[in-house]
Amino acid sequence: MTKFVSVVTAAADVGPQDPATTTPDRAPNSARRTSSVDVTRPGGPAGPIRIDGRARDALTLDASEQPICNEVRVRATLDPFREVQELTAEPAEPALAGLIGRRVTTGFRAAAAGLVPRHRHAATLLYLLLDDLPVATLVSGYAMQRAGEISDAPRSVYEPNVDLCSGWAAEATIMRIIDDRGTPPMTLGPLAPSLARADDPLAWHDLADAAPRTVRRRRRIDVEFGNGPIVDGLIVDAMFRDSHFDDDAVESVIHEYSIQVTIDTETLVIRKAVATPRVLPYVECPAAAASTSRLVGFHLDDVRDRVRAEFVGTSTCTHLNDLFRSLEDVSGLLSSQGIVDAQCSITGRAGTAGTGR
Repeated sequence: MTKFVSVVTAAADVGPQDPATTTPDRAPNSARRTSSVDVTRPGGPAGPIRIDGRARDALTLDASEQPICNEVRVRATLDPFREVQELTAEPAEPALAGLIGRRVTTGFRAAAAGLVPRHRHAATLLYLLLDDLPVATLVSGYAMQRAGEISDAPRSVYEPNVDLCSGWAAEATIMRIIDDRGTPPMTLGPLAPSLARADDPLAWHDLADAAPRTVRRRRRIDVEFGNGPIVDGLIVDAMFRDSHFDDDAVESVIHEYSIQVTIDTETLVIRKAVATPRVLPYVECPAAAASTSRLVGFHLDDVRDRVRAEFVGTSTCTHLNDLFRSLEDVSGLLSSQGIVDAQCSITGRAGTAGTGR
């Protein structure tokens, strides 16, 4: 197992540890978007950062037919300071060359949106993967923490994070331990139950075989269209999980949230939203779930921008905010351009994409 030297979070200071144990059925007349971003540092903290991002849309028409699919893959190499050295996509997107030399930190998302505005507007799979890169690479630092490769640092190094979110509140567990021990605490999350479905091999896209010390961010968004007139609106069930693979490739969960949302069919305005914190590292983190109700009244097309502008401070959670922002992808699933009979090699009825909108 991985050896580590960091301060392990005391049991009384740990957040919920209740990861999902399965993936829901794909309902008839529904669409599912899944994605994963694997981040590895094969050469240690001084070596390059490798990224393998994969995403897929699947439209399930009825129980007797296979889903119509569309897939995208992104590969990237960053230097130790998260500057992009290489970035490619399948299908190819030449505009991504404009991100070479840019750091995958603050400002990266705006730069990506400016280079591929069509993808941003259409909430495509490619844009989802690009949008996930900053936080996925940030969370991947957990692998170095687990391996004991992050040295102690003065409080001033962490000062910019104070009151950034509920977990980084000035008096919360993280800052108390930093003040006391000179290093942030580390939670050893629960073992990750498999989300694969033996009875449904298409429940998720094909994931990479995770190398030791991989940190993986994966997402699922299900949208049910229903049959005939939709009285209750579009029903959305979404989740994300950040996980870590140790030296023996044993996977444990770092963060996990799920959210259930109802969206008005005609206006695409959020009418109801409830989040469930499933795995979080610190006892203060779950309080941010209450911010979910603030989504009510948001139009889908405004979710990413409004969450970034309005969901700040200790009443929020950085990772939950990313789950909120991904709700804008529902628009991509509703678009007939988002689901085509393409690279999955799965039979379906091309031309029926968008049925139920």
